[in-house]
Amino acid sequence: MDMQLRRLAGLEQKKLQEERRELQQRIKYLQGLLASEAKRLDVVVEETRAIKAEFATPRRTVILADERQAAGMATTTEAELAIPTVPPFDKLRTP
Repeated sequence: MDMQLRRLAGLEQKKLQEERRELQQRIKYLQGLLASEAKRLDVVVEETRAIKAEFATPRRTVILADERQAAGMATTTEAELAIPTVPPFDKLRTP
């Protein structure tokens, strides 16, 4: 029984030492990151690309510069085409 407890304590010590090594490596990496702007920018670029890869979808709407371009769109029906407009500020109605 005493031998099993010692063995268990030894395994626990090894686990704690391994965790300490991993944390020291992580700290060293993060300190290097803080010290270098280029490394920080690389991380930002990498994370941004990962976000883009996960969430990017093709645009489903068409952005037009003005109404005249909308008139030339042969495949778009009037029901599909909605052009939001905003009246001049002095013409806004309040309930």
